[in-house]
Amino acid sequence: MLDILQRNNSKPTISIRKDITKLSPEIVDTQRLLDGAILAAWEDAICTKQYALPKLTATRWVWRLAGSYHTTHSTPALLRRAAERFVSIGQWDLARWASEKAVEEQNHDQLALLDIEAMGHDPITVVENLVPPAARELVDYFSIQVEAANPLGVLGYSYTLERLAMRVTDSTVENVESILPKTVNATRCLRTHSSIGADADHIKENLEVIARLSLSEQYSIAISCYETAKMCFTPPEEGHISEFELQYRLQSKCQIIDTFQSFSSSTKALFKKLSTIQQPIFDRKPYPKNVTEQLDYLFYVQLQDGLPNGIDEAW
Repeated sequence: MLDILQRNNSKPTISIRKDITKLSPEIVDTQRLLDGAILAAWEDAICTKQYALPKLTATRWVWRLAGSYHTTHSTPALLRRAAERFVSIGQWDLARWASEKAVEEQNHDQLALLDIEAMGHDPITVVENLVPPAARELVDYFSIQVEAANPLGVLGYSYTLERLAMRVTDSTVENVESILPKTVNATRCLRTHSSIGADADHIKENLEVIARLSLSEQYSIAISCYETAKMCFTPPEEGHISEFELQYRLQSKCQIIDTFQSFSSSTKALFKKLSTIQQPIFDRKPYPKNVTEQLDYLFYVQLQDGLPNGIDEAW
């Protein structure tokens, strides 16, 4: 286990919410399994971190908002498709979960558009021309999981992104707002997908659904947690986009060759990347009993430097 996770766990952590500690033993075990997978992804991604996160600027915030738009825009439709897939294999409870979640996630993309507009840009032009690689990769992965023989990976993808959203606290939002003009409100989307938004309740709901599944099904979901988190924690191979290039794209409205509509072209590359995972996460069992506290502590440590790793590209 990483030294950073072996520090004194008595230090402040980011709690999902107080009531989550009162869950049944079965749900607690399920959370331990899924959080352990996310921690494993963090460990494996450490060796790939070749680039430091660039300094947050108002221009870069528009880039992040564009990423938020693309991931949230695709979510309702993919969840509705997942519901259809679950019905086709007789997973009625999961079909109901996916349908309800599709409704919950509806119009979240509009928050990102409003935030981009508040930054002084035409939101449609921005999202047509700015497609962060991590957002493209995440949506492509989500699409693959939806069309799998048994789309259990959809639950792992959803749990992971909402669990990682717990890194975003009031202080995170304040850090973002500090680099924006005082009259600008461009953190609607960030607030919604954070520990101060609805995601904390969504985590509990997801755990309740997953805990009712068989152990083998939970393992499949944990694998998708690992794969999703690994993508979030791994910086782009080409490095982060420069401030100069961002400003150029925003000012010139130049068309980017690799557009959001070309997701399918990256499917083979995505499978190749996932197949290179060296250490199956279940080789590391048993997970420590305090794995959830360790994950929360990791979030706490990351926040000491402002925004957490992974937020630059994906959200």
